Amino acid sequence: EAWINQGEGYSILWENTANYMKEIAEGHHLTVLGGYTLQFGRNEGLNLYGKNFTNDLLDWNNLSDAETKTRQIGSSASEWAIISYLGRINYSIHDRYLLSLVGRYDGSSRLGKDNQFAFFPSVALGWRLSEEKFMKDISWINNIKWRFSIGKAGNGNVSPYKYMELLNFTKAGVIVDGSQRTYTSAPSSVLPANLTWETASTINLGLDINLLNNRLSFVGDIYKKSTTDMFVTGAELPAVTGYSAPYGNNADMETKGFEVSLGWTDSFRA
Repeated sequence: EAWINQGEGYSILWENTANYMKEIAEGHHLTVLGGYTLQFGRNEGLNLYGKNFTNDLLDWNNLSDAETKTRQIGSSASEWAIISYLGRINYSIHDRYLLSLVGRYDGSSRLGKDNQFAFFPSVALGWRLSEEKFMKDISWINNIKWRFSIGKAGNGNVSPYKYMELLNFTKAGVIVDGSQRTYTSAPSSVLPANLTWETASTINLGLDINLLNNRLSFVGDIYKKSTTDMFVTGAELPAVTGYSAPYGNNADMETKGFEVSLGWTDSFRA
């Protein structure tokens, strides 16, 4: 016996961005970025089976020599694409007050046709307290920065065609002469869903401190993250429906907490 089970695929990523920087006034810096990305992928699969060869020297390299060739034959192909329009604006005043605005408009072929595109914005603010004039004479403080951010991010990473009514093809039934079987098709046991983007909304307050010539560092964050429309398998359906548990945007989750890290960096000479 010999099997061939082969798969191959490729992905093409095309990215285009433009960046603009300008000092509007003394100490006022503006940076604007705009971009467009496109990613396309295709996967193909092939499996063949052969049995009762005249010799065992060539194995699967000569499947035409097999007496039985059609017991297991299969092939598959799938395609997907993601397109994104993105922009970012950074504005700083004397490297002390910081503002960042980010927006993404993403589209994915993996999602339902009415929900393929969504907009995900975010805002971040920063205050570098150590740059204030009243902090300049404190030599052992190198950096104190407060951070605040709020925004949304999307996830559309699901298998292609989950939102479609798919058909399964099988050999069944017998033609009148009894020598051949015919192909039949039936709806897939997976119930299609009008998939939309899984969305994570995050709010975060953070503090960064560097002391003693940057030897001692402290990073602290308090956060809350709410994820809606998560991709999970739902509750089982009655067998009479002909479908198994549906897959779709069936769950929400919320996490919150705080993170703290403390570090010391130094060098020694022997």
